Amino acid sequence: MSEQRTEGQEQERGQGSATLSKEQIELIGTILEPRFDKVIAEMRLIAKEEGEKVRASMDTAVKDLRAEMKDDMRRQSTLFCWFIGILVTIGLAAGGLAVHKWPQAIPVAAVAPAAPDLNEPADLSQP
Repeated sequence: MSEQRTEGQEQERGQGSATLSKEQIELIGTILEPRFDKVIAEMRLIAKEEGEKVRASMDTAVKDLRAEMKDDMRRQSTLFCWFIGILVTIGLAAGGLAVHKWPQAIPVAAVAPAAPDLNEPADLSQP
């Protein structure tokens, strides 16, 4: 048993072909256009506000990062200067010790030969 549907029944159920006239479409457009414009304006305003919030938070983050980097650079520079100072102090101390502990030339008295020289004639007058 097949059901035959009439055009009126299809329209009641929302399944029929809906055709609008040009005037109806223009009327819908004139009614909806201000609403669309209002929605678009609100969306632009919201997007602008959110963009400003993001920009402000990024600016704050960048400023904080710059301050942190400056502090790190100062800290590293201070440590580097201390390190160089300690190395210079060690070098000066080592140089001072080397100069003060360096063997100095001490005049030595002439020493008598330990063994008799065989090239010289022996003195026989001595016992």
